[in-house]
Amino acid sequence: MTHNEVASLISLLDDPDVDVVQPVAQRLLSQGEDILPDLEEAWESCTQPTKAQHLSHIIDAIREDAVANALASWVRSGMHDLLLGAFLVAKLNYPNLLFDQVSKTVNVLCNEIWLELSFRQTPLEQVRIVNYFLFEKYKFGAQKVAVNDIPYFFINRVLDEKAGNPVSLAVLYLCIAQRLDLPVVGINLPRNFIVAYSDVDYQQNNNDSQVLFYINPYNNGSIFGQRQLQQFIESIHLSSNPTFFRPCSNIAALRYLTEVLQISYEMDSKLHMAQKYQRLLDILSTDNKQPS
Repeated sequence: MTHNEVASLISLLDDPDVDVVQPVAQRLLSQGEDILPDLEEAWESCTQPTKAQHLSHIIDAIREDAVANALASWVRSGMHDLLLGAFLVAKLNYPNLLFDQVSKTVNVLCNEIWLELSFRQTPLEQVRIVNYFLFEKYKFGAQKVAVNDIPYFFINRVLDEKAGNPVSLAVLYLCIAQRLDLPVVGINLPRNFIVAYSDVDYQQNNNDSQVLFYINPYNNGSIFGQRQLQQFIESIHLSSNPTFFRPCSNIAALRYLTEVLQISYEMDSKLHMAQKYQRLLDILSTDNKQPS
């Protein structure tokens, strides 16, 4: 569609007849991201409140569709780069966010950590190096407000403010570890999310994952074993379940992040945003092959 055609359709949005506006809006919506610059320019210069509202809704819908389509492609790809997934979750709320911005920030951290890592080191030594850079040098840590405070779910805000909640810090830890080729995996616990260092030799020989030890990024990367995890599960009055101790996939980690975020929007009475994240959650829940 040419700029003139887009401009002609935009000019019809000030028509008071809803039967005229609706098909025009649908036509514009069907053009996708290619016409966003035209729509944004028209919205910025618009002096008619009703027309501006129509433009705003169309822009918002196109952006939402773009994120949803990108997330669906991420699920279908099977590659499941967790950083890209976390970026898409954030982009729904920060439409001008660029993946390169997030990726470069994470790469700076990874490059510095990588210089100190060696294949001769034990898993504990490797994790302690990661913990040193994240929690001592760069001072990442728990946010000082409620754990369901919405901004701290987003990877860009965690990187900018060096603070997050249990799931967002765990996701960041996973992203960094995976970029460093460390066998760190997510552990999907009820009411919590932690990570673990998996046994690579066992995985290669048994086509399965077994955990060497667990890591809690929300507690400065504290390291503990299965017995301590069992004690935690008992302390919150849950019956033990083998899945609480097993690694989960990147898609399951992102699903957990999105689900808790969606619930937080509902609790905050931001139902429009809750619906948006429910759409992403539905996309992430369509892949039943991934362990939870």
